[in-house]
Amino acid sequence: MGRNIKKIFCMDCNKQLSKFAYYNKSKRCKSCKQTGDLNHRWNGGLPKCIDCGKELRDHRAKYCLKCMHKGKRNPRYNIHKFGKDAPNWQGGKVLLIKGITSLKRYEIWRSHCFKKDNYTCQKCKKSPSGKLNVHHIITLSNLLLIHKIINLKQAIKCKPLWFLKNGITLCTKCHAKIHGKLRKQRVKND
Repeated sequence: MGRNIKKIFCMDCNKQLSKFAYYNKSKRCKSCKQTGDLNHRWNGGLPKCIDCGKELRDHRAKYCLKCMHKGKRNPRYNIHKFGKDAPNWQGGKVLLIKGITSLKRYEIWRSHCFKKDNYTCQKCKKSPSGKLNVHHIITLSNLLLIHKIINLKQAIKCKPLWFLKNGITLCTKCHAKIHGKLRKQRVKND
């Protein structure tokens, strides 16, 4: 005859335990043993953010997303510098070029270039239904360097900046092709 096994129950969920639990003198069922701090892999739950105390999703993290991007911990902390502090500062050249292109005199110069070229692209010789652009043969930034132009007053007075010979009418496709070639030349020269 077999032994009379005493029925034992899980101390957490009151489920009846198996005969193996009786022999091993276990007080909890398998599912209750593996939850929370009873699990052999338990390491205190999910960590909390060092700054705000919010519970984190990952055990490797130290900060929540909001706190991680604050101040010097932000991976882009030093990148967002403006003006003279920016790493690519070129002495205000871009601001000057934007100022020149927004002048009324620049609009007049563009319209004269369009009229000179009869509103047709000078590269593909098509009068496009799309948008026309005026391309500077000598780039605007090079003209600023050559003539040492620092402000808008000097730009307005500089005659070579407003020569019609320096402007060519191009369609957007041809203009993009020319600028692509110019970029490749700059890379080769550097």
